[in-house]
Amino acid sequence: MTFKTKTLIAMGVTAFLIWSGMAYFDPTLRPDYLKFIIGIVVGIAGLVLREMPTQPLPHPPEKKDSNII
Repeated sequence: MTFKTKTLIAMGVTAFLIWSGMAYFDPTLRPDYLKFIIGIVVGIAGLVLREMPTQPLPHPPEKKDSNII
């Protein structure tokens, strides 16, 4: 993991913790905070679904030719 990635993760976690504290102490921020949390959950679920490997499609059974002896 690069230094830039680690820095971005640390900044994101710090900002999230600060906003969580603000929403905890100020009830007027809670509706926006809830929308933010819902957006994060939907975004992560979308990324997970996008990155999941797909199952191979089942092949239909081969038809046996009854005319062959």
